[in-house]
Amino acid sequence: MPPRLHTCLSGNQVQLQMTIHPLYSLDVLPEIPLHELECDAPPVVHLADQDGLYRYADLINAKAAALYDASEYAQRNGTDRRLAYVTLATPEYDLGLRVLIRSIRRVSDIPIFVLVTSKWKVKSEARDVFGLAVPGIARADNHRSRSEFGATYTKLWPFALRHFDRVVFIDSDMLVLGDLDHLWTGSQFMVCRDSVEASRMDRFNSGLLAFTPKDYYLNRIAREGPHAPSDDGGDQGLLNSLFSSDVKYIESEYNTIKHYWYFNAPEVDRERIKCIHFIVKKPWELWYRELTDCFTVDIEDKWTRFLTHQELLSLVSHWRRRQFLAERPRFDITRQSKSGKRDRRKRRLHAAALAVSLSLLPLAYFLGRFVG
Repeated sequence: MPPRLHTCLSGNQVQLQMTIHPLYSLDVLPEIPLHELECDAPPVVHLADQDGLYRYADLINAKAAALYDASEYAQRNGTDRRLAYVTLATPEYDLGLRVLIRSIRRVSDIPIFVLVTSKWKVKSEARDVFGLAVPGIARADNHRSRSEFGATYTKLWPFALRHFDRVVFIDSDMLVLGDLDHLWTGSQFMVCRDSVEASRMDRFNSGLLAFTPKDYYLNRIAREGPHAPSDDGGDQGLLNSLFSSDVKYIESEYNTIKHYWYFNAPEVDRERIKCIHFIVKKPWELWYRELTDCFTVDIEDKWTRFLTHQELLSLVSHWRRRQFLAERPRFDITRQSKSGKRDRRKRRLHAAALAVSLSLLPLAYFLGRFVG
């Protein structure tokens, strides 16, 4: 059962006190409250709607600050320096979100904000986890490399949290393995290089962003975001276009993409890895998508260890159903083939019986006349 840590900040020092969270082993997890904004927000805000973007940014900022000030962490540490983990999650990432929260709670008790765009039941046993309903952010892109990237612009809302002194955004398909204390120091915009098969020196991965929210960031997003280029048609391409000259690159151990693990990148020390990023195929998915997936099973095992017993059973049951549904057409064809063979066999037997009967009719006739 992973431990839960209490984090106390004193200057730049982070002191951790380890306690065991009693709810971790429960099969039925409590729901975290989903907090709405103070007005009826539309389902989607377009980046081109500058007034709407600023309006909802202010509402999200105020709501998150109020939730933080009421948190247990703030009661212990005060509100002079607001810190927050932020992630974006959808129902498809439910298990990923649970594992992410548990892995964060092994190293920190800084409040976690889960941004959601639909009303679904987010469950977690951890303290100081807040669900915050936000509108999605949309932008039209003609060269989107993957269709799901269109929803990732909603990851821009953390730049609205200008009442916070430091924010760490982390994707909900990531697993935290080590402390992230370094991310809370200073005021620089910290990122890791986009390292998949090779490290791209001129591009960062947006799965982990550590920054001090400023008007400068939000203003650039609002003013240049609608038309700035995005080479992948998603938030990562846009953020690279806007802030490539403003970021500080840190060690890839803070955002180790699973492919990079497989390719044994020399600049990554596996013993010092802080976070693993499960891009493309997720650990809760059954099917392989890429050749490298079969070589990263040991990394997925690390993720699986954060599931409760009931979650693991549910996942296996889900996989069995998926496997059956995928194989059912083959079973149906086999069944139809066998059924067809049985029908043909019956027809042949009936035909043979009829032929034998017809062939015996003359004999029966003559025997009848002879006996008669």
